[in-house]
Amino acid sequence: MKRARVEELLNFEKLHVAVLGDVMLDEYLIGKAERISPEAPVPIVNLSEKTFKLGGAANVAMNTSSLGATTSLIGIIGKDSNGEKITELSKQADQLTAYLIEDSSRKTTCKTRVLAGSQQLLRIDSEDLYPAVEGIVKKVVQILNFCHHSNPIDIIIFQDYNKGFFSPEMIKALMQWSADNKVKTCLDPKTENIDLFRGVSIFKPNLKEMAKYLNEKIEINEGFLSKSSEKVFERINCEYFVLTLSSGGIWISNRIKNHLQPITSVKTIIDVSGAGDTVIALISLLIISGKASIKEICILSNYAGGAVCNVPGVGIITKNMVLMSI
Repeated sequence: MKRARVEELLNFEKLHVAVLGDVMLDEYLIGKAERISPEAPVPIVNLSEKTFKLGGAANVAMNTSSLGATTSLIGIIGKDSNGEKITELSKQADQLTAYLIEDSSRKTTCKTRVLAGSQQLLRIDSEDLYPAVEGIVKKVVQILNFCHHSNPIDIIIFQDYNKGFFSPEMIKALMQWSADNKVKTCLDPKTENIDLFRGVSIFKPNLKEMAKYLNEKIEINEGFLSKSSEKVFERINCEYFVLTLSSGGIWISNRIKNHLQPITSVKTIIDVSGAGDTVIALISLLIISGKASIKEICILSNYAGGAVCNVPGVGIITKNMVLMSI
C-alpha cells in the first residue's frame, strides 16, 4: 500500500468512539533471574522496576485515542488503590475521557506479571467476576446519554473479558440503547452470552472463541471460512464478521465480499499482550470511517497487530508505527 493512501485511511480525528467493558490494571514486576531458590525449584527475581499500564477495555480505549479518535471509556473499578491507579493513568492520555464507575463491593481487576527481562515467569490475577448489578447498568446508560448528547458517538466497542461488566441485563440495555440511538456497535467477545448481542454491527472473535461458539474446528482456508461466515451471519445478524486467526492472519466478511489476509509483517515477537486490543481498535475505526476496503482493513490491522508484538508489555499503536511497518 502506498504511504499517501495509508495516511488518508488513518485519519480518525472526526470520530467519537465509546469503549465499554472490563477495565483492568496491568502491573509489571521486572528484574533479573540469575539463580534458583533453595526453598523451591523456582527462579529468584531481583526486582529492579515496577510499572503500571492500562489493560483490558482501557487498553482498547488507549489505542483508539492514540490513533486520533475522541474516545470515551466506560467501565467499573473498585474502591481501592488499583482503581485509583487506573483513574490516574487514564487522565494522562490525550483524546480520552474515562467515566469509571466505582463499586465498593468489588475489587479492581489487576493482572500482575513477573518478568525476567522480557521473559514472563508468572502472572497473578486479582479480580471479582460476578455480574454488574442493576444500579451499575443504569449508571452506564446515563453516562452513554451524556456522552452522546455532548458529542454524537459514531461507534461503541463492547470489550468483554468475562470479568463481570457484561451481565445479561447490561447487554440488553446497551443493545437497546444503540438501536434506539442508531449507533454502530462492535463486539470483541468471550463465549458467554454471545447470542444476546444479536444485531451487533461488527462481530470480532478470535480463533479459539469462534471454534467454541460454533462447536467445530476452524480450518484456515477461504472455503471453510466462507461457510463459517454464513453460520455467523445467520446466528448473530451482524454486518461485518472479523475473525483473528493468530499466526494465520485475519479474515473479514460483510456478506458480499470476503478477504483472508495472511500475516507477513511480524519478524520478531517479543510480547503478544494487547495485540488483539490494537486490532479491534483499528478495525472499528477503519470500518466506521467508511473509506477502506475489506482488503485494506485486513492489511493495516495485520501491520498494527504485528507492530505492537515487537514491544514488551501491553502495546499501544500509533499512526507512525503502522506507517513504519509497511
